[in-house]
Amino acid sequence: MIGRIGSGAPSEYMASFSKGNPDLAGTMKTHLIDDLEGYGVWDDDYEKFLRTRSDRIWEEFRSGFEPGAR
Repeated sequence: MIGRIGSGAPSEYMASFSKGNPDLAGTMKTHLIDDLEGYGVWDDDYEKFLRTRSDRIWEEFRSGFEPGAR
């Protein structure tokens, strides 16, 4: 699986994952990827993905320390 991810564009391997997972969006939320479109996954926009996901990870991290941070 890692070889497939590392060797292809996100739009390619996510399309193949979506065929076997009718709730791909729900699955990705468990990885802190809330919106595949908004994170740039389908456009292979790595910069947008890194920026958006790092913001989301920071939000999740911060919510563990600050009441009402979400």
